[in-house]
Amino acid sequence: MNYKVVHQLIKKSRSVLISAHVSPDLDALCSELAMAQYLRSLGKRVHIINSEKVPEMYQFVKGSSCIKTPGKRAVPYDVALVFDCGELRRIGKAQQVLDLKKPIVNFDHHVTNTFFGQYNLVKPKASSTAEVLFDFFYALKIPLNKTIAELLYLGILTDTGSFRYENTTSHTHRIAAQLVDFGLSANKLYQKVYTRFSPEDLGFSLKVASNFELLFQKKVVCFSLSKKTTDYAGDRFDIRDHLFTTFRTMRGVEVIVIFTQIGSRLTKVNFRSNGRVNVAEVAGFFGGGGHKAASGCQVRGNAKDVKQKVLKILNKHL
Repeated sequence: MNYKVVHQLIKKSRSVLISAHVSPDLDALCSELAMAQYLRSLGKRVHIINSEKVPEMYQFVKGSSCIKTPGKRAVPYDVALVFDCGELRRIGKAQQVLDLKKPIVNFDHHVTNTFFGQYNLVKPKASSTAEVLFDFFYALKIPLNKTIAELLYLGILTDTGSFRYENTTSHTHRIAAQLVDFGLSANKLYQKVYTRFSPEDLGFSLKVASNFELLFQKKVVCFSLSKKTTDYAGDRFDIRDHLFTTFRTMRGVEVIVIFTQIGSRLTKVNFRSNGRVNVAEVAGFFGGGGHKAASGCQVRGNAKDVKQKVLKILNKHL
C-alpha cells in the first residue's frame, strides 16, 4: 500500500475533490466525510461531489449537508479521491467534474475493482471502505477525533450488516473497539440507522415482503419490484435493504435477488449471498460487480426478460 506516497500527494495539494458511487450507502458517504474532516484539519479546500444528493434516510450523518451534486461551473482541485467504487464510471454524473490530467486515488474494498486510479488503496479482504480508510489513518499515525471515529464506525457497522456478514474479521472487531473508545454510543448509532420506519412505511414493507418467490429447491428468494414500489419508498428508506435483511434469516436460503424496473428497457438487479455462492461472478457476467456476498448490475431489457436470463446464470452457480 502506497500510504506515504498518497499522504504526501494530499499534503501538497491545496484543493481536493472527493466522490463516491451512485446511490451512495453509508460506507461510501461516511468514508467521504471522514476524509473531508481530516483534510479540513490540514487547511485544505474540500469539494465533495456526488452524482445525487444525500438520501433523506442518511441526512442525520454529521457533515452530510456539505455534499453537493455536479454544477455548471468547473471545480478547481489538485487531486481526486474516489471512495467505494469498483470502477470509475460508477461515480455517475460526478465524472463531469473530473479532470483526467489530475491524479486519482482509489480507496476501495470491492474484489471486482479495476484499479482505475494512479494510486490504488484497494483491500478486497477489508469489511468496508471505512475499514480501508481507518487502516490508512492508523498506518500514518494520524490522530482521529470523535466525529471521524463515528463516521468510520457507521461505515463499518452498515457494510458488515451490524457485524453479521462473513466480511467481518477479528481485525474489523479490533477497529470497532478502538472507535467506540472515542466515546461513541453503539446503541444510539444503531438506532439512527435501523429504527427509521414509520408505522405506514413498515406496513408497506411487510406487504412487499409477502410477495416473494422461492426458487431452485428453496435456495433462492426472488423479488420483482415495480417503479411504483420504489417511488413510494423514495429516499426515506431502502426497501431493498429491508428485504435483504429480512430474508437472510430464512433457513436454507443461499441467495436473495431483487429485480427492479428502472426504465422501459432497463432493469436493476441486486444480489445478496449467505456465503457459498459468489454473486460477484453472476453480476460480472452481466457487466456488474461488487463483493462475493453482495453485488449488482444493470441489464438492458424489461424485468420479466432480464429475470429469466439472470436466474438461468444464477442457477449454474448454485
